[in-house]
Amino acid sequence: MPKFLESSQFSLAIEEAILAVLINQPSYRGLIFYKLVEQHFFDPQHSKIFAKMQEIYNPNPNFDLPILCDRLEEANLINRINLLKITQYNLNNLDNYLNELHIKYLLRKSYSAAQNFCREIDEQKNSNIDIVSSLANDLLSLVYDQKININIESAIQEFKDIFAKRKTETTSLIGYSTGIKKLDILTNGIKSGELTIIGGQTSVGKSAFGVNTAVSNIVNKFPTLFLSLEMKKVDILQRIISIISEIPLTSIQLAKIGPQQETQINRILENLKNDNTFFLDDSLLNLQKIISLIRTCHIRNKIKSVIIDYIQFVPNTQSLDDYIKLTRSLSQLAKELDISIMAMSQLSRYIERREEDYRPRLSDLRQSGSIEEDAGTVILLHYPFRRNLRKEEESDLWAIVAKNRRGSTGEIKLKFDKSIQRITDGSISNKNIFAELSHEAILQPQGII
Repeated sequence: MPKFLESSQFSLAIEEAILAVLINQPSYRGLIFYKLVEQHFFDPQHSKIFAKMQEIYNPNPNFDLPILCDRLEEANLINRINLLKITQYNLNNLDNYLNELHIKYLLRKSYSAAQNFCREIDEQKNSNIDIVSSLANDLLSLVYDQKININIESAIQEFKDIFAKRKTETTSLIGYSTGIKKLDILTNGIKSGELTIIGGQTSVGKSAFGVNTAVSNIVNKFPTLFLSLEMKKVDILQRIISIISEIPLTSIQLAKIGPQQETQINRILENLKNDNTFFLDDSLLNLQKIISLIRTCHIRNKIKSVIIDYIQFVPNTQSLDDYIKLTRSLSQLAKELDISIMAMSQLSRYIERREEDYRPRLSDLRQSGSIEEDAGTVILLHYPFRRNLRKEEESDLWAIVAKNRRGSTGEIKLKFDKSIQRITDGSISNKNIFAELSHEAILQPQGII
């Protein structure tokens, strides 16, 4: 490490003061052990002494100096203890000690990430894009590398803040709306801090569900990132226009529209320019790039919702371990950033081989064990009579809420108008929502792409 960086990246005096508090002030041990880990200490002996103290603390929080000395002697660390027990410290500055040690730890981690970056550039074992993405992800992770306060007072204050906020809101949902009223009532909305999975077989309407949710977010001015590994950005935009305007998707794709419809589309496009919705179509988005992109958009654009279409298209996700890493990482990221992440997932083809019950189950999700465990909400889309579909049932799409940590489970019949890609619950009130979307409501939002 360069000499000029040493003073900024560690302080032996602060490390010694904290260890002295641990030795002499038993009532502060719990706080310190919660706030720090052994890697926070730069000096190897300090790190080992801290780890040994923590090891003793777990079964015996009120350990005394003789017990500590015995254990440190076994580890050949006894020489430092006599100096540490008489080290001067100021309890009033303990918070400052802890914060300063944490900052210096982050600086060391940043320097290490930069060194790894330079080494990988020299070795050229990976592509430059992957190397830069890895560095960005490492550095962004440090922004969130903070310990959570488990003090009951902080939990009480957080509850009061949420409660006060809810009292001023007109919505009756915990999360944000999908634009489908009856489904929102059942699920309590798509919740922040968790992973939501939308499962379905091929061509059942998973992507359409994601796009409809994005349209609802646009209207409600809910900053959203839509990551498509299947459709092109322009295809998504065409579907959004069709949902809002009620102009058939085929007519938009073929540009077979009249002057009045063209004016309507241009007005929608003009207003979408300023919206807080962002789309990226990239079939090469691997897990590392997805996480890095979400973190970046969360910091720069304050996104609150992410929609991923769909997880089986994420590169390098073939084995069970790959899916476990993928869904666990997305679930943890949603919790860490307090955002909602909705991901589409393919169902197993085994459903088609079942003799009687064609209704999908949680076990029908591909790599179901991983997805079922990590998701907070799972919604499965299906047509009950898909094998022998009657004409009057063509638009009857059912949504099974198979898992819901913060709401109810159940089944809702939906209407999927494929001509305009719109999904509703079929009620008049739900239709009115979309009627407003196609006219004045969409003229107010803050924009897109």
